[in-house]
This record gives sequence, structure tokens and C-alpha cells, in this order.
Amino acid sequence: GAALLATVALSAAPASAAKPIGCGGDHMMKVNDWVSGLPDAEPNKWVAVKELALANTALSESKPGECAAHLNRAEHAGMAH
Repeated sequence: GAALLATVALSAAPASAAKPIGCGGDHMMKVNDWVSGLPDAEPNKWVAVKELALANTALSESKPGECAAHLNRAEHAGMAH
């Protein structure tokens, strides 16, 4: 019963939810480039810029989980229109 429920829950979850976003250099650079390319008039750009700054701070403080959370928020803020 519980094993079946766990299997169904995992199979129904999107791939991005199953694998947390890493805070590695390549991913950080990709998000940074993408956010930098957003128009300045995009209100969510500045939310994303702030989240990127917080991700960089967390990375420098060796807090990978916190870094990944801020990086994820930066990505989602830039996508919201």
C-alpha cells in the first residue's frame, strides 16, 4: 500500500520536482544570463536579480540548499508575466 502510493506520487511529479535544481556554476551562469537578458521594464526582473544575489551569497557561505532555493525563485520570478 505505502510503496504503491509512493510510486504513484513519484511518477505523477514533474521531473523538475523529482530532481532539485542544483546551484552549480553552469546552472547559475545560465540563469544569470537569462535574467540579464530580460527587459528592464519587466517588473519581475528585479525580483529575479535580488534572488540571484541571495543565491550567490548562500553559495559563498556554503549553503547549497538555500542557494538552490533562491536560484529556483529567480527562475520562476523571471518566467511570471
